[in-house]
Amino acid sequence: MNLVAFLSYVIALAFTPGPNNLMALEESKRLGFKRSIPFMEGLLAGFLILAISTLVFTDRLMTYIPSIEPYMKTIGSLYILYLIWGLFSMSDKSENKEQSNQQLFISGLILNLSNVKVMLYFLTGYIAFILPAYENIWIALLLGLFLCFAGTCSNLLWASFGSLFKNFFTRYEHVATFIMAIMLFYSVIEIWS
Repeated sequence: MNLVAFLSYVIALAFTPGPNNLMALEESKRLGFKRSIPFMEGLLAGFLILAISTLVFTDRLMTYIPSIEPYMKTIGSLYILYLIWGLFSMSDKSENKEQSNQQLFISGLILNLSNVKVMLYFLTGYIAFILPAYENIWIALLLGLFLCFAGTCSNLLWASFGSLFKNFFTRYEHVATFIMAIMLFYSVIEIWS
């Protein structure tokens, strides 16, 4: 396996803006880093589920991806549009109802499991890099877990930005919300391009 190409792929996909990273930033900005951890745990659970299921079902997934892709794109797009609506509906922080850790976890899990970028991240990682180089399932799984680790590090980094720049985001709340919504909407456009 070309390690430089693999690491470039992982860094480019894991650390660029996408629904997971943008919502990790938003939740951390809204709740603070520590309080947003259940959301990021949900993202991690989604990473683990997708890493293992993609590895196990890679052959079948390659057969069925063309037929299920439009449905997954639709589900992912609708969920991201729902998140955009949520950004604008929670602009008055004083009226926000407190979410439980379980609700935050489930929100992160659903976001990750409906995120086409993450699905393709694992599928391409396995098909283009890992499986052609390693026949041993345990090595492939270990490298799949590395993909999870990179995604989680990225989510934590973006959440740190949300927490560190909370005062800035609060001061320019409407502008920050608008920019966040535009970036999420761009994610929807990218899903369909």
